[in-house]
Amino acid sequence: MNIQIKNNTMEQLKRIKLPLLVIDGCVDPYSDAYVMNLYEKGYSFSTLETALRQILLFYRYCNKHNINFYERMTTLDGLDVSEIEAWYSYCKIRFNDKDPAQASTIKIRLQYSWDFIDHWFKFFRDRAKPDTEKFKFATVVMNTMETAFNLYRSSPGKGQNKDIEGLSPELRDKFFLIIYPWPENNLNPWKLSHIKWRNYVLLMLLILTGPRRGETLLLETDDFSLDGPNPDFAIKHRERPPYPREKPPAIKTKGRSLGLSDKMASICEFYIVAVRPFFKNSDKSTFMFLSGKDGGPLCRSTPNKIFEPLVKAYPEYKGKISPHVLRHTFHEMLEERLIEVPQSDSPLVRQAINQGLHTLSGGWKPNSTMPHRYTLGERKRRTHNLQRQIQNDHL
Repeated sequence: MNIQIKNNTMEQLKRIKLPLLVIDGCVDPYSDAYVMNLYEKGYSFSTLETALRQILLFYRYCNKHNINFYERMTTLDGLDVSEIEAWYSYCKIRFNDKDPAQASTIKIRLQYSWDFIDHWFKFFRDRAKPDTEKFKFATVVMNTMETAFNLYRSSPGKGQNKDIEGLSPELRDKFFLIIYPWPENNLNPWKLSHIKWRNYVLLMLLILTGPRRGETLLLETDDFSLDGPNPDFAIKHRERPPYPREKPPAIKTKGRSLGLSDKMASICEFYIVAVRPFFKNSDKSTFMFLSGKDGGPLCRSTPNKIFEPLVKAYPEYKGKISPHVLRHTFHEMLEERLIEVPQSDSPLVRQAINQGLHTLSGGWKPNSTMPHRYTLGERKRRTHNLQRQIQNDHL
């Protein structure tokens, strides 16, 4: 069975491109209808892709174990507990190198595969409502499957999530020197002046204000308020932003504003007024960051590809830098500053206040555990320093 994900132009949807699953040269009708359902509910392109990757994996599992998915749905037989357990074991493997998958990866595979199964099983079960006994039997089958999936999702095995840390203080300081865009800076790995400035502003916003990659790509010049005593820029929630690229950025936030210092505001203003017009068709676009090739907004992968010349010139950054790492770096620097601020409150109150500041800045939900994960690097450095102090006290 040859199965792959392809982007298809949807004529009935103003020629937008959506990812679809193609099996042996034909579009799979089940996943096709499921993806269209997700699209109509407002899910992002990246979510559709993620869902299809898990469905593709599930189909491969079914093919390997001679499970006819279509038949199991239409006959309302579903999957039995042993087959779900085998699927869970299949999810625990990282297929590029056969190592154990991360716990988060296992949960994603189980979540999306169950959503897909649940969608179609309910569809065929509801068609059986006139037959009361068949409907009741199908409901029992569905509840059994759901219980099994929930059990494995709540305990996804011993896979460990990869701990991400921000740049070390040494790499951080060197990073600021490297990306400085003045012509006399021989450390800067990019060639064209307007590209140097674009990358500089984009990377400085990532590391000094902490937005997500997709949020940064969706920024428009009007989102910046650079006049007045308190300059800032707005991260806006757009239900389905018009983004003329095949893969638009993902949207993960309800919106927030992020503050800018007077110096950072001046840098942004200089870029908008004096540098951005050098990009082709800049007067026809409202996006802050434009492509050096066609003047359109940056592709979703561009912020990651920006680092390729930097890593080539400075191998010490290999595997240690990305937009996501810069976001972690910001929260580690924020944590450093929060520790320095004198506070008279109790430790628990202080912790709650600091977590609230991280949550507001990062665009997370109020009780999110993300602030704890994003400050790992700073906490490790503090722990190591305390360990060294203890050792020095007794040696």
